[in-house]
Parts: sequence; structure tokens; C-alpha cells
Amino acid sequence: HISFESWVERDFLIAADFDPDIIGISVQPFAFRFVSAAGKQRQHTPDVFLRTRSGDGIVVDVRPDRLVDGDAREAFESTSALCGRTGSGWTYRRVGDQPPIRAANLRWLAGYRNPRNRRQDVVTNLTSLLAHNPTTIGATALAAGEPILVLPTLYHLLWTHVVDVDVDGAAEQQQCV
Repeated sequence: HISFESWVERDFLIAADFDPDIIGISVQPFAFRFVSAAGKQRQHTPDVFLRTRSGDGIVVDVRPDRLVDGDAREAFESTSALCGRTGSGWTYRRVGDQPPIRAANLRWLAGYRNPRNRRQDVVTNLTSLLAHNPTTIGATALAAGEPILVLPTLYHLLWTHVVDVDVDGAAEQQQCV
């Protein structure tokens, strides 16, 4: 369970959780002080710290473009500069809204991340079917059996990248491979 402060941040965290290169997520990982351009002492707490499979760190601020004002921009620039000075493989990224279709697809699939959704007999059937005939999610579920029994496992396989799908595309166009 990870806390979030906005729907935009929630959608980013789901996307980070879906990314197989991300092995660790921490929210509001640290706070630091910096001197603003006006000479005032300011404090900033980045939203997220990601640890990658390679061991690198990514410090992330999540804010929609429309809400990035001068003060926020200055805090983000200071965070980027701080990451550059760590010498520890940390990089900085500021992200905004996820594309709507991607965000909706990942929210849906995230509901199936738990291994309890995986039935091994269904996994064997699905992977065998898809090895010979990549097709849509609906057609795959129908070919594998009763969709209500097959879909939870198929969605889990999509979440865990055992089966690939374009999460950026509309549902009716998605091909499982």
C-alpha cells in the first residue's frame, strides 16, 4: 500500500508499479532545503523515489503541466540539481498526467496484480493458445474457456508481462502476444 496525494500521482504510481524495470517505490522519500532565486530559504519534498533493476534511483515530482507555476518550477530545478550532485546514479524526472487510455488500462489491470488471480491450468492453456495465434483479449478468453473464469488469469498475465499487450491502445484494438 502506497499513499498518494492526487489522482495524477496515483496513476503515475500504478504505471511505475507496472514497469518491470522498477523494483522499489517510496513516496515522499526526503525533504531538502534550498535558497530561492529571491534569496529565501525554501523546502521541497519530492513525490516519489524509484529504484531501478540496475540499482539507479529516479526522483520524481508529479504535477500536471497546468499546475506548474514559477515556485514549483524553481523547486523542480533545485531537485534536479540536487540529484546531479549526489554522484550516486540518481536522476530527476517531473511527470504530469498519464495518457487517459493508458491510465485507465493500467488501473484496470492493477486490480489483477495479486497472484490469487492466477490459475496454472488456465495459464498453460492461454500461453499455448497465444504461442500459435496472437489475437485480441476477448477472442483469447473465449478460445481458452469460459471468459469469467479465464479473464482474471489473463489480466494477471498481462499485469506481470507474461503476456504482452499495448496498454496505450483502446481495449477493442488490443492484441495479446
